[in-house]
Amino acid sequence: MTRLLLFTATAGLLATPSCSGPMASYDSVATPKIKKSHTASAAASSNTHDGQGTVEQITVKGETLKAADVWRQDRRELLERATVATPAEFSRFVAERSGTLIAEKVNEMLLYQEASRRLVPEVAENVDRFLTAEIRKVVTEKFDGIQRRYEKHLETEGRTLDDVREALRRQYMIEAYLTSDIRPKVGEPTRVRLWEEYEAVVEARRRAVRRSMSLIDVRFAEFLAEGNLAPTRDELNAARKKAGAQIEAARSAQLGGTVFAETARRYSHGLHAAEGGAWGWVDAQSVRERFIPALQALEGLQSGEVSEIVTGPDAFFLVRCDQFESGETPDFQSLQPELIERYAESQENRLLVELLGALQEDVRLEPVLLDRFHSAVVADALTFAERSRH
Repeated sequence: MTRLLLFTATAGLLATPSCSGPMASYDSVATPKIKKSHTASAAASSNTHDGQGTVEQITVKGETLKAADVWRQDRRELLERATVATPAEFSRFVAERSGTLIAEKVNEMLLYQEASRRLVPEVAENVDRFLTAEIRKVVTEKFDGIQRRYEKHLETEGRTLDDVREALRRQYMIEAYLTSDIRPKVGEPTRVRLWEEYEAVVEARRRAVRRSMSLIDVRFAEFLAEGNLAPTRDELNAARKKAGAQIEAARSAQLGGTVFAETARRYSHGLHAAEGGAWGWVDAQSVRERFIPALQALEGLQSGEVSEIVTGPDAFFLVRCDQFESGETPDFQSLQPELIERYAESQENRLLVELLGALQEDVRLEPVLLDRFHSAVVADALTFAERSRH
């Protein structure tokens, strides 16, 4: 199960709070959600701070989730947002994102518990091989094959290699369980159902012009001293200048005839650098906000064209249009593989929501408890971000 699928299933299970008030709406969200029940299988550990009760951890069916651990896998996102947002924007982001992360973590706990209970031993035996291979892949591709460099990088985010291994272990177990339990339950769609999917997308496709993109992403933060999470203005300006020199070198390589993919592998810091910067088909809904300037540049390109240097909020970009489609109306037959995939994804998501609803039947998390736990999570995230600046 990808995190995107978990997030999709999570949306609506727990309400995301605003930064202006408590999470009172947790108990008003439509089923399925974290419910009250006759069994008290969730508990809380509370402390008092400045006269207000705060819940520092919750326990779901014997497994504990601490407030300090909710953001642990997402601290890089937290620190990146802290560098570009105003204080008010950052506080609002932390409050809203914390609500989503709590929901994700609770659902992940429930799924992991179910996976651990139901998977056959042979599947669990493959976990260690998976963990070793995944970590080796990251170390090789991003840290020149030197594990200590990866460990030092994790330290800047407040994580350890053990944290990564545990997160990957849970991911593997959940995905293996859903592959064996949910996906076999998705039947073949009827032609009528596929035609409904076709009608749902064809109008947008009729108007849409599609472009696939390759990207060179030279990030300012990569030129700061390692571990420097709170740079001064002068340090930021110096990093920006070095990033500018690197993107100019990449542009010169392009003008000199170097293949874009080779240039990307040499100069880019992006997630797809190892694949030559290839992103595939993209649109405004499929990219994070920081990439919008690159997407805007892409809209002015034809197949094979490369943009001038594009300035983003935290990076310089070079954009290549790999493929351009003029937006003719696709017929039913040409879209059928995609329609089948859309149908399967929607059915998997429906079954996942039903599964989570069933697993949550025995969970008792009071709305007030969740409000107070959310407050502790927000406070911990803000404290970590502030501490990282100093």
